Amino acid sequence: MIKLRRRVIDIIPPRGYSAGDNKKTDQKADSFSVSDIIGNLVAEPMSYQEELEALLNTEQDPVVELAKAGAILPKAMESGISNLESGISEADDQNSKVSDDFYKKIISHIHAPVVSSVANLSSFKSLPVKPKASIAGFIVEEKIVDFYQNPPSGSAVTMGTIADAMVPIVSSKKSFNFAPPKKKRFFKLLFLTLAAGGLFSYGLTLKNELVSDSSMAIQNLEQAQQNLKDFNFVEAAASFQKSYDDFAEAGKSLNLMGAGIAGIFGDLPGVSKISSAKNMVEAGKLLASSGQAMSEALNALSQTGSILNPHDSHKTKPLTIVRQIKDALFLSTRNFEKAKALISDIDESAVPEDKRASLIDFKEKIPLIEKILADAESYTDFLEGIIGVDEPKKYLVLLQNYSELRPTGGFPGTYGVVSFSSGGLSDFFVDDVYNLDGQLKKNIIPPKQLQHITPTWGMRDSAWFIDFPTSARKAMWFFSQEAGYKVDGVIALNPDIVAGILKVVGPIAMPEYGRTLTADNFLANIQEEVEYGENRTQPKSIVVDFAPRLLEKLYSAGSDDWMKIFSGLMAGLEEKDMMFYFNDKDLEKFAVSNGLGGEVKNVPGGDDYLTVNFSNIKGSKTDIVTDNYIEINSQLTTNDSRPVIKHRVTITRKHNGGDEEHGFYNRQNPAYVRILLPPEARLLEMSGNDLPNFKPLVNYGQLDFLNDQDIRSLESTFYFDPVRSLARAEGTSPSDLGEATSNGIDKTFGVDKFEEAGKQGVGFWMITEPGETKRIEFEYSVPFDGSSYSFYFQKQPGMDWKKFKFTVKSSDDFRLADPIPSLNKIGDLYVLETELKKDFEINIKLK
Repeated sequence: MIKLRRRVIDIIPPRGYSAGDNKKTDQKADSFSVSDIIGNLVAEPMSYQEELEALLNTEQDPVVELAKAGAILPKAMESGISNLESGISEADDQNSKVSDDFYKKIISHIHAPVVSSVANLSSFKSLPVKPKASIAGFIVEEKIVDFYQNPPSGSAVTMGTIADAMVPIVSSKKSFNFAPPKKKRFFKLLFLTLAAGGLFSYGLTLKNELVSDSSMAIQNLEQAQQNLKDFNFVEAAASFQKSYDDFAEAGKSLNLMGAGIAGIFGDLPGVSKISSAKNMVEAGKLLASSGQAMSEALNALSQTGSILNPHDSHKTKPLTIVRQIKDALFLSTRNFEKAKALISDIDESAVPEDKRASLIDFKEKIPLIEKILADAESYTDFLEGIIGVDEPKKYLVLLQNYSELRPTGGFPGTYGVVSFSSGGLSDFFVDDVYNLDGQLKKNIIPPKQLQHITPTWGMRDSAWFIDFPTSARKAMWFFSQEAGYKVDGVIALNPDIVAGILKVVGPIAMPEYGRTLTADNFLANIQEEVEYGENRTQPKSIVVDFAPRLLEKLYSAGSDDWMKIFSGLMAGLEEKDMMFYFNDKDLEKFAVSNGLGGEVKNVPGGDDYLTVNFSNIKGSKTDIVTDNYIEINSQLTTNDSRPVIKHRVTITRKHNGGDEEHGFYNRQNPAYVRILLPPEARLLEMSGNDLPNFKPLVNYGQLDFLNDQDIRSLESTFYFDPVRSLARAEGTSPSDLGEATSNGIDKTFGVDKFEEAGKQGVGFWMITEPGETKRIEFEYSVPFDGSSYSFYFQKQPGMDWKKFKFTVKSSDDFRLADPIPSLNKIGDLYVLETELKKDFEINIKLK
């Protein structure tokens, strides 16, 4: 009778069992649950059943069996071994009450395949055992396989080393009769040899299975990654499922190889390797499961086209898609937290050297992955809030043309309204902004810089504030006055968004205009038709007719096309090709905190800040043929013992028009430029700016026009006084005029000074003729704390800097700590030179 007091995972075949008895050599051993049988094993003693007894008493030639295992035995042993059969007595079946189910599990493991070669047992020594104890079997603990994978003394496995890893199970009542008694010790030794050979062979089999399963799991993960890149989400989900199954199989092998070994052999070398392997396999299962869920959610998201068909009564509701994504994100986040804990416990030294760098890299990216998952959940809530699940939503869409720059991206000559109801698109239309402005019943005084081109202010010019939320609120106010109803927010788009969609869905034919609009010619063709087309009553009718055809292309786009569209939209958000404003406070807070709101950046106190903002005032479409360059040269120094940084900024504009086919590219480009600086900044010098003598078209004092309170507040210290032109006419240096100022106008520089969005503002004119290169320089200083320095440059929406150059130079007072990311060091100068399509930020430590 055998009492088993520890968790077991396998039972090694005892004496008398031959590989020839195994009829399932080509199959894996069935796994069974340890927890299911521990209670039975520990609860009461149990005897062997008839089948097990018959198996143990099967007649075999021990010498043959040892030879099969590869053992080399002395001649003297062979005669003694031949008497082995006579020493076995029948087991007492008086207390045989073990269930058939448990019995079958043991038998299935006894019949486990042994297909790998057994190492030669070239030498062995006997084990010290208690005189009256007989060995009936051996329990294989979880991680003993490491002993066989890495034998401590060459290729041969000796009985001395086996003894350090094996634990004999001693019966407490009745044992098999091994006769004669003087041969018991020898037979125990023989049985140990056979058992160790079987265990080693079984361990090698499991190791091969583990390596095979793990390799397949990794291959399927790589295939899933490629499927995702190809936007094939159905195949990606299938590959993730296969990877999960492979990891699960690998996990089973590891469980058979090592479950529970830490309890007995925790201090032995190599135990941590199997523990780490188990962690990696389990983490792989978790990540594969998350990947499958996300792939299925992305596949649902790729069906977005059905949302945009207002005439499809069977369309998929966005709410269904959103909830599927949220469920997938919940599962992914939960699994990742578990995988993170497992990965953190992996012993890096247990990972092969060629894979170790990948593991370390993955560990370092864990915080980034956590942030991505958290952001994805927030974006899902954001999307759910936009599409009107709980109540209908309407949004004003401003199509801003960057060929004619304005503070928030471009002149909105065309607008649209998009409506959502019950989580689906219910209506969408576009129209000429001048049609809407014609409905305004009030006469509003426009900003001063616009008064020489228009007597009234309307929605077309409402985007006058550098801060997009402020401009958006003004556009919404004008819309409600002109259209007679309110909207819930504003979405601003520039032509690059439309061109990006056309690049995916293909060209759109406009036969009534004799044109086909493509990603490459969209803007040029639209502008040509608007300026020179036959329809002079409604010149933007081509845009009105184009919109529903684009919408039709969108809702008929395939899943792979939709994911490419989403990818382009995300890139457009980063470059401010698309911005959002919402009345809903939660949606607006999300938009601002995630860089979607176009607000003037609120930098921490003491940080440096600069933005340069152009407004094309009656310069037609010339901004698209004008290249923009900026160079910022910075010097760390002191002023009255106070740490300051001085910036010398050069703005260059090159007008490439003059001989273009279309006349709207060949006109003068008059731009009103506004720069915003930190409140504590001090303007030191300005040169190259223009001082035109623009006058209002009407005398507002004699007419019944209304003031806008936002414009009035902005202009309270913001107007033009051309003193500098007098100094030039009289041949006097501007610096000779001193620091005299009048009504907020610095007479030395001939610029406007004002406050906007919590920043100090400086405004001036920069007029560039066709074929000309225009340059303006100014210098300013900003105090800092002397230990570190941070600078934020905010790019204007709709305008890219063809060349952006930033340099910072150390001095005797301040030395820059190396290295500075994104900057190249040339002597004591640090330099960045690039094309700038998004905001630039840098943080510098000083020493």
